[in-house]
Amino acid sequence: MPTAHDTPFFDHVANYSGHEVRPPTPLHDPENVADAILTAARDPSNEDIVGWDGAIKIAAKRFLPGAADAVMARMMHKTQMDAPPATSSPGAVHSPVQNGTEVSAGRRAKR
Repeated sequence: MPTAHDTPFFDHVANYSGHEVRPPTPLHDPENVADAILTAARDPSNEDIVGWDGAIKIAAKRFLPGAADAVMARMMHKTQMDAPPATSSPGAVHSPVQNGTEVSAGRRAKR
C-alpha cells in the first residue's frame, strides 16, 4: 500500500485540469516500494504500508472518515488547483510517453 513516491507516475498522467500536475507531499524513496514488493513476493500474506504517512492516513480514514475526506480533499485541491497553468495532455493514456522511464523522477532532490 504505497503512498506518494518519487516515481515518473506524475509525468505519465493525463491532465485536463488547466494546471500543472504536482505530486502530493511527502514524496518517498521509490526503492522502498521495490523492497516491499520483494517482501510481498516472498510472503504474500504480508501487508505493508510503504511511506510513514500511510499509517496516519489509514487510521484517520478508519476513525474519522468524514474529517479525513475533507482534509485530503482540501490538501489535494491546494496541491493541484493552486498549481501554475499547464496545457492539456493525454499523458500515457493512449500511448507511452517518452519521458519518465527511470525509477526515480528526481523530485525529492529538488525540494
